[in-house]
Amino acid sequence: MDAIRDWWSTLSIESMGLVGLVTPSIETVIDLKTGRIDHYTAGKMCMFRGEHCDFDPDDVNQGIWLITAGGPVGGTRVDTYGVLSPGEGSFLMPAGTTGSVTLRMVTFINGSLRSTTYTTPLEP
Repeated sequence: MDAIRDWWSTLSIESMGLVGLVTPSIETVIDLKTGRIDHYTAGKMCMFRGEHCDFDPDDVNQGIWLITAGGPVGGTRVDTYGVLSPGEGSFLMPAGTTGSVTLRMVTFINGSLRSTTYTTPLEP
């Protein structure tokens, strides 16, 4: 019993915060050319708002992927971003994009890649 008590006295508890619960989220996407929500204009900027949106645009494993019918499995990663912050950011919708587009965001949080999918498809 003393051995267990001695071992127990050497332990310490360190808070890691909300490690398992934190994921990025996208609350809204706005076409900056028209001001319409859940729409886009090919070749123009879109803005998104949400939480934990401050991914590293230079890391090819993080960012925004555009998923389209008939497109590559997993989508195509966006190459051009505006200023990013934890609560919002912007990206260039590639020229030639057509049809419904689903957005997926991947961010590095607490030592791992976390992703979210915006559930409302963007329309042209």
